[in-house]
Amino acid sequence: MADHGVVEPGTQHSPAPTGQGFGRVLVAVYGLFALAATSRSAVQIATELYKAPLAYLLSAFAAIVYIVATVSLARGDMTSRRLATVAISIELVGVLIVGAASEWFPSVFQHPTVWTGFGSGYGFVPLLLPFVGLWWLRHTR
Repeated sequence: MADHGVVEPGTQHSPAPTGQGFGRVLVAVYGLFALAATSRSAVQIATELYKAPLAYLLSAFAAIVYIVATVSLARGDMTSRRLATVAISIELVGVLIVGAASEWFPSVFQHPTVWTGFGSGYGFVPLLLPFVGLWWLRHTR
């Protein structure tokens, strides 16, 4: 008899892998952002930290969040799923706060971060990515 995704009461349901199917694309996008944000912030911190410490350290923080999200989504076990949910939630809050702050106080963000202007420098992908990531985690639950 075919399994139609119905879970009998009292049985364990294991979630679908987060790094397969569409998840591979999501992991690749997160990986690209992890690489870009890490590279950018490393160069900025190493060469120009004195110019805009807030912006460059925020970019480094974003890089760490993207790295954690990438690895966690790729692994997909229960602990990694929880960690991915936390990281992507932090990413969402970060892009909303930094995006709003950069609009309200542009003089503070004269040097852009990944999340400045809600990710406008990256085609607003940083704003959309956490919504997609959280949806994917829920979808594969």
